[in-house]
Amino acid sequence: MKAPGFTLIELLTAMAIIGILAAIGIVSFRSTSRTLTFSGYVNEIALSVQQATSRANSTNRLYVILYDTAGVRWGPAQSTLTPDACETGTTPTLASTDTTITKPTDVTQTATGFLCVSAPGLVTRLNTLQTCPYNGTTVPCLQASRSGTQRAILISASGQAVVQ
Repeated sequence: MKAPGFTLIELLTAMAIIGILAAIGIVSFRSTSRTLTFSGYVNEIALSVQQATSRANSTNRLYVILYDTAGVRWGPAQSTLTPDACETGTTPTLASTDTTITKPTDVTQTATGFLCVSAPGLVTRLNTLQTCPYNGTTVPCLQASRSGTQRAILISASGQAVVQ
């Protein structure tokens, strides 16, 4: 008569199957995590453009969005900066930083520069951005990519931002 329980081979087979399934799950989780991080980064930039526009309207102040290969920072401009001075091309100084969005390490963003947002929510320096196709025309945009996936943040002169 056979003793109740599992044999050593049955236990090792079950453990091998569990190990394989766990390895597949970890790889899938890492890929999903990186995708979500990338999407979150791009959506946060779009939201920052809209928030800077809203704050410029409500406070009647000039706001600046600085973008470079490290990420995006935005906040109110120094009180001495005027909308005309924004057009000169000299990078302005922020009076304070409302938000800093750090670029994930595996994301590529080559554009560097700044945008100025003044009341009533007019975005200037759009001509310094790249252009992306949209509805049969081209519009100013910031682009970011990760592992062959590319996203564009389309920015209008009225401060609206759309992720494409």
